[in-house]
Amino acid sequence: MTKDFKDMTTLDPADIDRVTLAGKMGKGSEDAAPLVAARTRRAVKAADLAAAQKNKQFKETKVAGQTVYEDGKDGTAFAVIGGNMVLAGPGKQLRAVLERRGQAKLSDAMRASLRQADFSQTVAFAADVHLFHIEDKKGSGVEQRFLEPLVGVAGSARVGNDLDVKLTVLCKDAETADDARKLADAGLVLLKYFARDQKDFPKEGLDLIKKVKVSAEGTNVSATVTVPGPVLAKAVKALSDKK
Repeated sequence: MTKDFKDMTTLDPADIDRVTLAGKMGKGSEDAAPLVAARTRRAVKAADLAAAQKNKQFKETKVAGQTVYEDGKDGTAFAVIGGNMVLAGPGKQLRAVLERRGQAKLSDAMRASLRQADFSQTVAFAADVHLFHIEDKKGSGVEQRFLEPLVGVAGSARVGNDLDVKLTVLCKDAETADDARKLADAGLVLLKYFARDQKDFPKEGLDLIKKVKVSAEGTNVSATVTVPGPVLAKAVKALSDKK
């Protein structure tokens, strides 16, 4: 896998400092792939990246002073900014980002969610929950009435000897946050008793359910859990064996 990655990008996985994905959800985003921003620990040459992707037919264009390489077949594109930032994604979205020449226009809910996300962790995300709503009953998502009391969601995971996971839901008021905490605690109790009734349910899974901590602070409700390294390794192996 490492060799394939290097052959395609000229980089080792260890050369990647951070990867950020940004995209739109909801109406109009069905065919929109996310933009990827990869910060590297060493300088990258765009020409080398283009040459490494031998199945692509790149055409060079200038957008807002940056050189963009766009594949004439599938429309995907990339650009190297400042030598150590690689932007990649659909050409239309990539050009729009470069031409914007400034910060993205975000909803208040998205900005609030970003403030709750801890991007110092291994993986982190933030989202405006109202982007998940459905336009009609035939669509996929959540009905707006269920999302109305909520603002956003943020989460993170830190990989070390163990796996530390945190999920935070931002609510419109403290009462909603406290109600959400009560619902989450009740759901964990039901899940615990359900797991006990399943003959093949692993003991480690039941222990994890018991370890989930839910708390409310102001208008936010958070759930945290630590997955011990041996338990995580066992789960990964079980999934691998199934394949």
